[in-house]
Amino acid sequence: MAPSRTWEDLFPQDVQILIAGALSVSCDPLCRPPVAAAAVAGVSHALRELLRPALEEMRAAWTKSGEMATSLGMTREQVESATVLCPASGFAAGHAVTLGELMPLLRGLLRLDLAHKSLGLRPLRPLLSALDHAAAPRLQFLVLDGNLLDDEFCGALAAVLLETDSPTLASLKELHLAHNRITSRGIAALSDTLSFGALPQCEALSLASNRVGDAGVAALVRSSMGGGGGLRKLRRLFLHSNLPITRLGLRALSAALWDRATLPALRVLHLPALSSHAQAQHPAIPWYPDDETIAASSARGVDVVWCFDLSDRA
Repeated sequence: MAPSRTWEDLFPQDVQILIAGALSVSCDPLCRPPVAAAAVAGVSHALRELLRPALEEMRAAWTKSGEMATSLGMTREQVESATVLCPASGFAAGHAVTLGELMPLLRGLLRLDLAHKSLGLRPLRPLLSALDHAAAPRLQFLVLDGNLLDDEFCGALAAVLLETDSPTLASLKELHLAHNRITSRGIAALSDTLSFGALPQCEALSLASNRVGDAGVAALVRSSMGGGGGLRKLRRLFLHSNLPITRLGLRALSAALWDRATLPALRVLHLPALSSHAQAQHPAIPWYPDDETIAASSARGVDVVWCFDLSDRA
């Protein structure tokens, strides 16, 4: 009777490596645990050693995906088929990392709301990396209000938006970055990419309650100048509660409003304001509304909302 042949006898090492690689990429951490890979790994000692690193990685991914789904109050299957993700308060930085790693699987996602999660750039890097590789191609709403995002984040986002082979966030209609730590420097970095046509479908941009100043406002305006610039579909722009904005920034906006080729679709503009009573209490802060901005917006048909907010001005 012929001796039984082992796995190593049947398949040379290069074939074993191919099989191991196929099993490694076949595991979907949102709906399929690495059962098949574990079963094959038990066929022989050699294959078990070959598959060990990949199997450990798959098991870790399966565990992390479960923890993230729990933080969302959902099952893994619900996460994979979700069109809207809006985590509750238990969603932490580690969950954001896992979510970023799983973004390529969320092809139906339309809205991602990570507002008020105390997230900085580091836990969001996997998300940016996934977007850089055309993950979530249908995403229309990205909400990152109330986090710890600064100019470094804007630079990282700008680098992603510069991708030309597979346009990033090509379907995005609204980008919300309010209540962060962004200054004019970060807005300038984003504006450079917008001038090349990034975010072509964007209709709403919220930069309220940051640290944006006159230079940031001017950079946004320049990104849309000349008729061939960016933000061609922008309808709503939120710049209120940015203390560094003065009359210089408002005059840049006024010039843009007089030029109908700049920000051509704009219909709603939220700007910082200070009442006459508050001016008496804070004499160093310029008084708004600004007459020139009012005249330009009226001629253009833009609804300007002057937001009286002293929360950042005391």
